Amino acid sequence: MDSEAPQNPLVPEVAVPVQPRSALRLPADYYSTPPEGRPIFPQWVPIGCGSAAIAFLLLVFGAGAVLMRGGGTKIIDWTFSSIRKDVDKAIGSDVPAADRAALDGEMATLRKNLDRGTVKLEAIQPALTSLQQAISDGKITRDEALRLTRELHELNNRRPAPKAAGGK
Repeated sequence: MDSEAPQNPLVPEVAVPVQPRSALRLPADYYSTPPEGRPIFPQWVPIGCGSAAIAFLLLVFGAGAVLMRGGGTKIIDWTFSSIRKDVDKAIGSDVPAADRAALDGEMATLRKNLDRGTVKLEAIQPALTSLQQAISDGKITRDEALRLTRELHELNNRRPAPKAAGGK
C-alpha cells in the first residue's frame, strides 16, 4: 500500500510558490516572528525600574504632604541657619561688634518669627535676595550689615494687614 495520504479528487492540487527572502523586512514579518537573539536587558530590569519609580513618586508625594503641613518653615529655618554661618564667615573687620550683634539678633528673631508663623514665607524673599547679594562677593561691609539689619528689623516688626470687612 501507498504510505501517502489519499488525495481528494474534488480539490485540485495547487503549488505554492516559494518567496525569496529579501533584505527588506516587512513590519508584518517582524511582529509575527519570535524575537531573534537574546534580550538586551535581563527580565528583572523593568520590574526594578518600575519599583524605583513608584518609590520615588511616594517620596515626592510624602515630601509635598510634609510641606503642606508646615514643613516649609523648617526648610527655611535650616536655610537661615546655613546663611547665618556664611554671614559670620563673610562679615568684614570694619563692622563693629555692636552691628554684628544687631544683625545676628535680627536673624535669630526672624527664625523665631518663622517658627511661630508671625512672618509669612512669601514675605522673606526680599530679605533672602539681599542676604545673597551681600554674601556673593565674600565680604559684608559695614554699610551692607546696616542695610541687612534694617531690612530684617522691618520684616520682623511688620504687622499683618487687617482682614477685609467681608471676612476674606
